[in-house]
Amino acid sequence: MENLKPREIFLKACSEIAEYFTEYGFKSAKKGQILKKVSKDKDISFVIDFQSSLRNYESSISIRPHIHITSKQLEQWETLRGFNNKGEIFGRTNIGYITAFQNYKEWNLAGLSYENVVKEIVELLKNYALPLFEIFETQENAIAFLSNDELRFNKWTKKDFSCLPFMICFATKAQAEKYFDHCIKNCNWGGRVKGLYKELSNTEAIDLNHSEFVGADIVKLAFINKLKLRGDSN
Repeated sequence: MENLKPREIFLKACSEIAEYFTEYGFKSAKKGQILKKVSKDKDISFVIDFQSSLRNYESSISIRPHIHITSKQLEQWETLRGFNNKGEIFGRTNIGYITAFQNYKEWNLAGLSYENVVKEIVELLKNYALPLFEIFETQENAIAFLSNDELRFNKWTKKDFSCLPFMICFATKAQAEKYFDHCIKNCNWGGRVKGLYKELSNTEAIDLNHSEFVGADIVKLAFINKLKLRGDSN
């Protein structure tokens, strides 16, 4: 690859990684920078995308894999309620946050590291992204998983408020309330959630697109849809 420019090496890596995922139903766009698959019910989109850096040079060529899950039906439902969340079920997330790295992860494709980096990224996506995508292959499967008592998507990633709009839209009220309770009990700001609920009881105009803290916009959506608080956040 001596004659390739940094941008060309990045795109080459994207294309090689993309080839591994065609057998799983993913289609590539932008020379492999975006991989996309649609669920069996044609509603949910699973996306893997690769980001680089404008500051790449011969000995430093960055590649950063991200994953994203969205629903067309959920986006339509949210839009009707004035909630600008774009149908997100699992917001665009760097692969490092759903693996043992537990932080934002990027790799250097330059030099002899190229082949090992491509291999490592493929394995991480297969071992962590694909099982997460599989949960949302159908609404029924996703609701069943989110409703159970297991509080994690995998060893490294907890369920969180991001999936609550999905549950409010598609699950029963009881299932949504149970998931809401899980979120409150397993975050560090459960007390703030309960406090916001009390404030909302005396608020005439609720802005769904303003967050006083992480997840506050979704807590407001839960309030508007009359989800009741359960249990104790302590």
